[in-house]
Amino acid sequence: MSNLSDVIGGANLYGGSSYSFVADRFNVSHSAIYFNSGYLQVPSGVYFSDDFTILVWIKLHSYGKWQRIIDFGNGDPTGLPMDNVFFGMSAETAYLNINTVDGTNKNDFDDKTTALKLNEWYHVGYVLQGYTGTIYVNGISVSSGYQNHPNDVTRNNNFIGKSWYSSDALADATYDELKIYNDALRQSYIVKEYNRKP
Repeated sequence: MSNLSDVIGGANLYGGSSYSFVADRFNVSHSAIYFNSGYLQVPSGVYFSDDFTILVWIKLHSYGKWQRIIDFGNGDPTGLPMDNVFFGMSAETAYLNINTVDGTNKNDFDDKTTALKLNEWYHVGYVLQGYTGTIYVNGISVSSGYQNHPNDVTRNNNFIGKSWYSSDALADATYDELKIYNDALRQSYIVKEYNRKP
């Protein structure tokens, strides 16, 4: 990675702070993004409207309460999240959390089985199929539960590494190959992504 562009959709990332290009898990220089309590912003768009999948390689450098991988959504006049989809760390900091907000109706769950260690690469993913969400770590399904289905709306406040809530931690992590699919990928494909070489 040498620039901040969406290879498929062509949406250029912008704004943000405290990020830099670093080596990825294969030690290829300038191929991952390190956030030092930082974030990037993603342009407005309809990123979620039906089943979807989020995949990313992540290396945490410190634990931060509700630290985000992504948080895409809108806000209502009272400042509450609206139509947000966020994937990141839970309040317990070492576990993954997913939250899909249908309008302002929040529904989330944590994976309480797999604590992510600091300074180690993990391939993590989330798949929503119907109203069932499944979290994956290194190609393995580790947790699943009921999840709201996202509304088919344009989301205007979209962040990588930053929460809608200002009180939540900014990312202190390195991310690589962040991918969002408008389909529920099969586990065999997720395993293939996990095992993919440069």
